[in-house]
Amino acid sequence: MTPNANAPQGWIRLTITGSTTGAIVRARVDGHGVDVVAPTTVVPVAPGRHRLEVESSVGFTTYGETRTDVDVAPGQAADLFYAVPKSMVSKGELGTTPQPRRAGLDMRQVAVSIGGGVGLICLCGLIGGVWKLVFG
Repeated sequence: MTPNANAPQGWIRLTITGSTTGAIVRARVDGHGVDVVAPTTVVPVAPGRHRLEVESSVGFTTYGETRTDVDVAPGQAADLFYAVPKSMVSKGELGTTPQPRRAGLDMRQVAVSIGGGVGLICLCGLIGGVWKLVFG
């Protein structure tokens, strides 16, 4: 089935806020990549519900991942705002109003860091104990 050229159309208007110096912002609508042009990218879509996913990256490191579902009415634009996080350990923000830029850690990253530190200390203690048993 081919799309009807006379079918109603809507748009998703994505506005990027925050410094993107050195960062690349990527977006996907319903799993399909979108060419992002800062500060505002307009994506034509069929009316209905769509999933928008946005992330930032520097080199091979991806950060600031976020997603939302958006309803687009025929002939209307749905405005969404993505805030590039201030650091690679912060979450990106996506919403229908301009979003604040995050600078802090989220609890997942804190838990992994603490768990890794405790694991490293335990490993050092185990190695020291084995060393003492073997070499007295």
